[in-house]
Amino acid sequence: MIHAAKFYYILNKKETFYLLNKYKENSLNIVLEKISNQFKGITAWISDNIDNMLKYSTNSIDKIFVNVSVDFILLLEKADILESDFSKVSDILSKFSFELLGEYDYNLLTLTKLEYRYDALISDEDKKIIFELCKKTFKKNGHYNKTTEFSTTAYFHAKPISATLYDKEKERVDKHQQVKPYEKGRLRYEVRLFSRHFSYMKYSQKWKMERDLKNYFKEDMFKRYMEKYFNKFLFLENYHTYESAVNIIKYSGYRDATRKSLISFLDYVNKYGIENAKKRYKPNTYKNHIDKLKILNIAPLLVSKAEIAPRDYIENPLSFLKK
Repeated sequence: MIHAAKFYYILNKKETFYLLNKYKENSLNIVLEKISNQFKGITAWISDNIDNMLKYSTNSIDKIFVNVSVDFILLLEKADILESDFSKVSDILSKFSFELLGEYDYNLLTLTKLEYRYDALISDEDKKIIFELCKKTFKKNGHYNKTTEFSTTAYFHAKPISATLYDKEKERVDKHQQVKPYEKGRLRYEVRLFSRHFSYMKYSQKWKMERDLKNYFKEDMFKRYMEKYFNKFLFLENYHTYESAVNIIKYSGYRDATRKSLISFLDYVNKYGIENAKKRYKPNTYKNHIDKLKILNIAPLLVSKAEIAPRDYIENPLSFLKK
């Protein structure tokens, strides 16, 4: 559900002086490293420039931004992080806060980034097909742009939020890193929330949600973000061949005119792609076709018969998000 997060805290002169004296160091980064080493999965640091200035004078800077990154998998030593793990996470972060600031309260750390993740165990053949579908889908949808520079990675991004799809095992291999058991054969779906989004959620009339890790450490929030941002480009329904999709439509309960209209829509998608189809059809007509295909569990991203023979479709790894 959740993979990692980043926070910050602003140290004042008094707090900085206290930490340097407590640990008998003239480098705040060394102090932060000593504190971080007490906790698996937590790393705290400041910029090297600021640290160098502190070595000459602790009075030279009034406020110091301390960055804190947390890897929840390392923190809890388990691969699947669940909503029920929050009490343990908050306890560890509060203990870290106590070591750093002398107060047992994780909320003293301001949340600036959060990564949700879902790892799907699928074959290399199906991974390849899904990355090909990434190339077929929209180049732009709303404020979100698609980037597919690499054969095993696709980005769907905007400033406050980004969604990334990548082959986790291959990423490890390419970086010459050890592949962990829970990463083997996995296609990772990842949504990253950034500081600007947390501000929006706090001040919007709809949400009015405090920038508190507790509010985002929830199964329903994980599903909401995964559904919303991957559905924009990859949909949640299964990926069929054109022939399979047409066959399902023909034997559906829709009236004859609707069946003909849907087949005509898919025929256009098959020839010219989903992006051109969205431009060609009026918004209400396009939405109506997409909604009717959803009911039949057909994504309007079609795979070729040759790619998946003898199968007619491949299951969408995100189908569990369908309401």
